[in-house]
Amino acid sequence: MGALTVSSGMYMVNEHKPDHSNKVFKEKIFNGSYGLYISRRILDENEQLQNTAYYQLITTKKTKTFLNPKKLRRITKVISSFIREKNKPVIFIDGIEYLMLMNDYPKVLSFLHKVKEIAETRSATCIIPIDLSTLKNNESDKIEKEFELISSNKH
Repeated sequence: MGALTVSSGMYMVNEHKPDHSNKVFKEKIFNGSYGLYISRRILDENEQLQNTAYYQLITTKKTKTFLNPKKLRRITKVISSFIREKNKPVIFIDGIEYLMLMNDYPKVLSFLHKVKEIAETRSATCIIPIDLSTLKNNESDKIEKEFELISSNKH
């Protein structure tokens, strides 16, 4: 999966570490997209890309760009606002497994459907790394059935 083959919509990349999905996100940014990067970890300044907004998933406010993982509605609003305001938006959400720990699976599944709908109606691209081996069989089966899943070559 490369930047030229990824069009609008939501793509879930099955990988243990978000290496391949990060590469695709960076390619989209280098090709003129505006990025929204949501993750559990804070990136060093030398890792950050131009034209990209960064948010950290954290339960206690430690930065001005934090998102509480228990507040899925707030995360959805941030994504929706970003997509409406930017040209050629690309969203990267690292931490779906963490969101599932902090919320219940049906709520996160509903969140993913909303994000997919927002991305598709606004011609945005959403890239979500996920390690399906961390989920229960019925949960991973549902993810594979309901979303476009791309396996990383390294998984």
